[in-house]
Amino acid sequence: MRAVSVAWNGRRRAARALVALALLATLSGCATRTAPAPVRPAHPQVAIAGAVTAPAAGSCARPAAGYHSLDGTAVIALLGPPPDVQGEAQQRELDAVLAVQRAARGTPRRAQAIADSTASCARFADALGAEVPAAALPFLDRVAWQASAATGAAKRHYRRARPYVGHPAVERLADAAASPAEAADQDAADAHDYSSYPSGHSAFGAACAILLADMVPERAAALFERARSYAESREIVGAHFPRDVEAGRAAGALAMASIRQDACFREDEAQARKAVRAALQPPN
Repeated sequence: MRAVSVAWNGRRRAARALVALALLATLSGCATRTAPAPVRPAHPQVAIAGAVTAPAAGSCARPAAGYHSLDGTAVIALLGPPPDVQGEAQQRELDAVLAVQRAARGTPRRAQAIADSTASCARFADALGAEVPAAALPFLDRVAWQASAATGAAKRHYRRARPYVGHPAVERLADAAASPAEAADQDAADAHDYSSYPSGHSAFGAACAILLADMVPERAAALFERARSYAESREIVGAHFPRDVEAGRAAGALAMASIRQDACFREDEAQARKAVRAALQPPN
């Protein structure tokens, strides 16, 4: 058991390191940059794994599939598996979910967690210090959704049960339960209930924070703290375990490291940046 625990703790540290390294690579030099973001090299560990490859040089071609992004099978290899369902780590994860649900009960944090089930970078307005402008929001959400999609292959591969499956003490809040349409289709309901790892919402939030912090570096600390709380909200609503959240943030950060190399992204990001910066300017 001790050997399993040591290995599991090592994987958790590795996931955190991947998040930190991807964020550092993404934000390198953003405090002084005003022009569109240049291509940044992938982190060496990611490049070695073949997860991030730069698109061919040239002008933006706008492929129908969206910006150049992270291959889903690479996410599986990079993140590794969730805890064994019968192991001590699994029980600790369940205890952690129950603890955050108890702590949030009857507080504004619970209401915020439920509201955070909305996948939109508009939820980061408090950390940004201004409403996310309508001119930039579609771009921000589109990119964040693409980063979130990087978790799909791992979800289907690992099929980790969500915290409420087999654990009636876990409250099912917000979108933790299957939607009415999913509930009417047994296969869809099963896919929802067994898609806990990694967290797509956490990947979405990580992408929002990276995008906005690159545009407004003076708000980076607040934005990344908001990404952390946005991800924790997934535990409070009973949708994910802590490891799901960590892995989702890692996947989102790694996907953004890839997306940012796309020429079309850089063109679109330059326009969105202008809108976001303008929203922060005091009125005349």
